[in-house]
Amino acid sequence: MSDRRICEYCRSELPPDAVCCPYCGAEPATPLTPVPATQPFAVPQSTTLSITAFVLALVGFAVIITFIPALIVGLIALKKEPKGKVFAWIAVGISGGILLIIVVLMIIALIQIAAAPKPWY
Repeated sequence: MSDRRICEYCRSELPPDAVCCPYCGAEPATPLTPVPATQPFAVPQSTTLSITAFVLALVGFAVIITFIPALIVGLIALKKEPKGKVFAWIAVGISGGILLIIVVLMIIALIQIAAAPKPWY
C-alpha cells in the first residue's frame, strides 16, 4: 500500500492530510482509504463527441454543410457516450431541423418548377 488517496467523486489524487477533496469539495461519507500504488486511475468518461457535435451544429447555422457531420457525430455520441447526452440530443435536434428545412425548401422549389407555365412555342 502507498500513501496515495483518491477522491471517490472526481477521481483526483488527494494530499495525505486532506479531510475533503480540494478539487471538487466532496466530503466522503466513509473515510478515504489508501490506494495501492499499482492501481491505475480511472479514466473519466469523455463527452468529446457530444460537444463536437454540438459545436458543429451551431456552426451549421452559418455554414450550412456542417450540419451533416454534426448529425452523424451526434448520433454516434448518443450511442457511445454515457455522459453528455444533452449536448448530443441538442446537436441532433439542430441538425435534424436544418435538414428538415432544406428538404422542405427543395420540395417547394420542385413544385414551383413543375407548376411553372410552359412556353406556348
